[in-house]
Amino acid sequence: MTDKITGPSSGGASGSYPGIIGPDRSPPSTNATAGTTATRSTPANTETVSLTEDAALLQALDEQIAATPAVNAARVEEVRTALANGEYRIDPERVAEKLLAAEGGIASLLFRN
Repeated sequence: MTDKITGPSSGGASGSYPGIIGPDRSPPSTNATAGTTATRSTPANTETVSLTEDAALLQALDEQIAATPAVNAARVEEVRTALANGEYRIDPERVAEKLLAAEGGIASLLFRN
């Protein structure tokens, strides 16, 4: 059954709109097209929600990210000291390996079958 939403109902409370569930979460009881009151039966609350494996993985990753500090203060201080002393060295091979590993990890998440 479909209700046509036309605005506030003429005989009802001010601010009520047919077809929209009210604050008490009960279904609307006014038929907007005919202007008559109708009752609707609702089934027992037997709805369940389940997450897919991918959604559960994303939820777990989101929780891990939220629990991880944005900045590793100890590592920042270590690099700052090494830079100040002229001891900081960049290993281009290690940087390339880490970039490839990160790309491979992202690709495996995106293209899982």
